[in-house]
Amino acid sequence: MKAYTAQPVSDDRYVLGECCRWDGVTNRLNWVDVFTGRLLTARWDGARLTDVATVTVPAHLTALAPHRDRERGWVVAANQGIALLGHDGTLTWLVEPEAGGAGRIRMNDGACDPAGRFWAGSMAYDESPGAGALYRYDGGDRYTRVLEQVTISNGLAWSSDNTRMYYADTGDQTISVLDYDHATGNVTSRRTLVTVNQRGGGPDGMCIDSEGCLWVAIWGAGEVRRYTPAGEQVAVVTLDATQPTCPALGGESGQTLFITTAQEGLPEELLAAQPDAGRLFATQVDVPGPAVQAWDPAATGPAPL
Repeated sequence: MKAYTAQPVSDDRYVLGECCRWDGVTNRLNWVDVFTGRLLTARWDGARLTDVATVTVPAHLTALAPHRDRERGWVVAANQGIALLGHDGTLTWLVEPEAGGAGRIRMNDGACDPAGRFWAGSMAYDESPGAGALYRYDGGDRYTRVLEQVTISNGLAWSSDNTRMYYADTGDQTISVLDYDHATGNVTSRRTLVTVNQRGGGPDGMCIDSEGCLWVAIWGAGEVRRYTPAGEQVAVVTLDATQPTCPALGGESGQTLFITTAQEGLPEELLAAQPDAGRLFATQVDVPGPAVQAWDPAATGPAPL
């Protein structure tokens, strides 16, 4: 099995760093710090993240994808819904599928499919089993509740041939694969690809490389694991932070694996033992991956300007 070691590459530590995405148009890494409501972007000089810029909103900000028109900002998952986020920090709400949960449910990880549709899942703040769901934003005020009885909706990825979607639920410790229809966005035939037996954790964010292998952050293990499309683990990245949250392939060659991490929930003795918990990490890997898929309003129909 191929083994890599990731090193910290950010100066700041984040409470719950999440959803890192490499934007090949702007050549910047994007990520969020969930509970501080910050979307951050930075350049990569090959060794460190530099020129960090921040957009802050009065919300729990959990996932992002750049707008097709980069000057328009991003589509984001936040609080109980999905919104457009401008560079000036303005939030324009699109849909709020969890607004009826009396604040008990929040959105979690999300990503755009190959057609440019935005998907995002949810979870209970107290991580109650089965309280979350996975949603697909369908434009205007329309959305589809794709999966129910989800505990901690997390990473999403799509195969390069546009036939499969991969999905992680940290709560039940599984990575699933589903048949995906590129034309409609519909998914069917969910089945378990990998079960991660990680005490106190499980699969979190993920990305896919040019060989169709998944890189999956394993919360609680201090690892990012690479799985083949058949579910075989073929590589591991270790880092000095037990709570990695999301990997992203990027950089000039697409072979830099960036990893967000979290301090959330760590007791004081573990925080003291992990001085780099909450930082971004990176390592060079052998196989490149694609940059982030942007949100394309044309894929879902009209939305607020």
